[in-house]
Amino acid sequence: DLNSRSSVQLSLPANGESPILDLESRWSIVDLGAARRYLPATLIEPGLYRWLSSALLAGNVPTGTTRFSGALDRFPFDNGEGVFRIEAELRDATLRYSEQWPDAEIESLQLVVDRTRLYSQDNTAVNAGNSVVDAKIEIADLRNPVLTIDAFATGTLSSIRQFAQRSPIAAIFGGHLQRVSVAGDASFTLQLEYPILRRQDFSFTTKVRSSNGELRIDGFAPPVTELNGVVSISRDNIESESLFGHFLGEPVAIELRSAPPEQAGHSVVAEVSGRATADGLSAEFGAALGRILEGATEYRGRILFPHADSEVAGELQIDIESTLQGVTINLPEPLNKERNEARALAAHIRFPQANRIITSGSAGEDLRWSLDFARNDRGWDFERGVLAAGGAMPGEADTRGLHITGRTPVFRLRDWLAVGSGGGEGAGLADRIRAADVEVENLYVLGQHF
Repeated sequence: DLNSRSSVQLSLPANGESPILDLESRWSIVDLGAARRYLPATLIEPGLYRWLSSALLAGNVPTGTTRFSGALDRFPFDNGEGVFRIEAELRDATLRYSEQWPDAEIESLQLVVDRTRLYSQDNTAVNAGNSVVDAKIEIADLRNPVLTIDAFATGTLSSIRQFAQRSPIAAIFGGHLQRVSVAGDASFTLQLEYPILRRQDFSFTTKVRSSNGELRIDGFAPPVTELNGVVSISRDNIESESLFGHFLGEPVAIELRSAPPEQAGHSVVAEVSGRATADGLSAEFGAALGRILEGATEYRGRILFPHADSEVAGELQIDIESTLQGVTINLPEPLNKERNEARALAAHIRFPQANRIITSGSAGEDLRWSLDFARNDRGWDFERGVLAAGGAMPGEADTRGLHITGRTPVFRLRDWLAVGSGGGEGAGLADRIRAADVEVENLYVLGQHF
């Protein structure tokens, strides 16, 4: 596995001082994995030896040189009393620098060991699908080995998500990155400090820059498009810089931050603010909304990512708030609304399991809901829930379908059946109703007024 040609000269001073060694060697390694046995185990700190033995998984060294010149008792020549230098070119190598981070597939790497410093500044590699060129890799002192990496990588948001899922970044998002699908070009920087003898004490900072990307949360259909900006992530913090995009066809501003202490079950909060139009909602959720809604309104939203290591179990959650001012709702009484009327909307969407979504909320003081959706072979579908009118609190539905409860001053059955009928494909509101137990002050049904 190791081919070498060396010239060695050993001088023994007459005064009894330490021998002086002059060595020059040219060598190559066919298989880095097999060549690990050539590491001088008795001369390397045990923790560093174990790391070197497990880090070099595959590859070859087509050319390498070693230069040693100086008195043996002065090694490793901290004060410049001699020369110890190794230069090697690694090819087609796999480097597992940490079990917590994805392996680096090295195409080419120029490695230098200068006395007790190991470093590389000329290299190309692929890491989880991301291209890395000329990363700064260094162990400043092999006697106290701390690996530092300063790298710039280009790829796509999808490849960067793959990298994040296989690294400690995934824990920051509570392991829910698999619920997020992304597309578009992107790049990121990574500064990693990894104490080889105290591996749990690592630290990192990464900055991800998106260029016209797209982001979608599984189970929440509308995507964020034209996503641009920078997200900075460290082991203990996350923040965003000038992060914006388009949602429902309108501009949206996004701010990422670490969750405050009172939200112990969550680690990351994404605050969003934007404007929703009737046209944008109907284009995403169906033409029926275009007949019900007119106008546009401002909204604020919040996405909470659970903390992976929290003692309090959190859930992926989306909260939406709006006054609905600027929107006309063309529904029968009591849910009709004029454009300039304000009606507070608060909606909460929770993802307790991979195949389940729970939404609850209120619109004004007269309407509250609690609805469950489940994933089946055809995708997401409504399963069961309660719609409560007149200020009543919705309980839990013990059977499938929509259950309506509460109190309303006016109810015209004909008008609601006209709005709720599925008409064509799928089931409409009227088809979903399983039971209704509502106190009505004025009921209009079958041409009669009760």
